[in-house]
Amino acid sequence: MNNALFLTFSLFLTTVIYQGYITFESHFSGHDLVQKKLEILELREKQSHLKQRVAEYQLRAFKQEVASIVPDIVDQKDFSESNYPVRTLSSVVRKVSDNIDAAIGETEFIQAKSAFNQNDYDKAASLLMRFIDRHSYSVHVVEAQFLLAEAQFQLGQLDESIETIESMVLVFPENDLTGLALLRFGKILESQDRTDEAQIIYKTVLQSFTHPKVVQQAKRSLASI
Repeated sequence: MNNALFLTFSLFLTTVIYQGYITFESHFSGHDLVQKKLEILELREKQSHLKQRVAEYQLRAFKQEVASIVPDIVDQKDFSESNYPVRTLSSVVRKVSDNIDAAIGETEFIQAKSAFNQNDYDKAASLLMRFIDRHSYSVHVVEAQFLLAEAQFQLGQLDESIETIESMVLVFPENDLTGLALLRFGKILESQDRTDEAQIIYKTVLQSFTHPKVVQQAKRSLASI
C-alpha cells in the first residue's frame, strides 16, 4: 500500500470516528453523553499506547536491519583502534539479534492459534493479545493481529476488531493479511448499513493489493453490495 493510499485510508478512518462522535452528540444527553465522551477519551489513550508500540517495533526492526548489514561492512580482521567502534557495534547488534530470535515466543503463538482453530475465540483473543504485547517483534505478529481481529469479530467485539485492523494498517500496510483484515472491516461496515463506506474499503483493497486471494475476495465483496 503506497503512502497516498495509506493516507487516504487514515483520513477515512478519522472521518468515520468523527461521524460516530457527532452521532453520539445528537443521540445521547446527560449521563449517556458523559459516558460516551469517557469512552472516546479511553479510545484516545489506546491510540497513544498503539503509537508507543509502533515506535518500539520500529526500533527493534532497525536493530535487526543494522545487525544484518554491519557484519558485511566491518573488517573483523582489522584490529586497529579506528575500527574498534564498528567492531563493537557489530558484536552488540549480533547479541540483540540473537536475543530477539530466542524470544520469538513460538510456543505461545502455537497455543493461541490452536485455540482459534478450535473456535475458542475468547481464549484465543486473550492469548493473542498477550503474545502481541510480549513479542511485537516476532515474525508471527502479523498473523497474530489478523487472528485477533477475526476472534474479536466472532465475539461481537466490533470496536476492538476495528482497532486491531487499524493497527495492522499502521504497522503492516503492505502485508496481504492486512488486506484480508480490511475486507473484514468492510463487512463490519456493511452490518451497520454503511455500504458506501464499505465500498470505499473494498476499492482501496483492490487498488492496493495484488495477492489473488485478496483480490478475489475484494471483488466478490464489492459485487455483493
